[in-house]
Amino acid sequence: MLKKVISALLIIVVISQEEEPFKLPSLNGNAFFADPFANHDGIGSIWGLSSSSKGDGSKFDGRWAIEGNSANPKDLGLVAKDKARHHAISAKLNKKVEFTDLNDAQKQFVVQYEVKYQDTMECGGSYLKLVAEADEEFSSDTFNDKTLYSIMFGPDKCGLESRIHFIVNYKNPITGSVDEKHAKASSDFKVNFQ
Repeated sequence: MLKKVISALLIIVVISQEEEPFKLPSLNGNAFFADPFANHDGIGSIWGLSSSSKGDGSKFDGRWAIEGNSANPKDLGLVAKDKARHHAISAKLNKKVEFTDLNDAQKQFVVQYEVKYQDTMECGGSYLKLVAEADEEFSSDTFNDKTLYSIMFGPDKCGLESRIHFIVNYKNPITGSVDEKHAKASSDFKVNFQ
């Protein structure tokens, strides 16, 4: 009897480990931007590289690629290729976001992205920035850490400290000054950088 039960359990395990074929997500609706990374050709066409420098003078010289991950090589995404380098890449939205038009409960603005570290992270961040409207037209080439943004969020780690940044820049309609608002960190939230 025991041998029959063990055989049945082994069959169940083998069946449950069969791999489903990878399917690109379907993109329905009126999206401001979405990139399902359907191929390796997005850098230079959809995604633009920055050749600018950070405020401290260091260059954004990290290389980028569109590759699969170890769990599923067909599931493509942006990959920062160089350790200990600054990386900056950007893509334009399909249309302008009018935040004042999104105050109705029926109109939601969802920003979502996934970060998967393929190697252990020692120190760095993976931020997503929604660039604010400026007097001059946005250029991927000049995109840097000082580029004005409306929303910035993403994981950050250095040493034993890890957190998720969520920052909103709000322009006061009366004074024109921009205030930076930081979400308070949750004490029970941990980021896994492995």
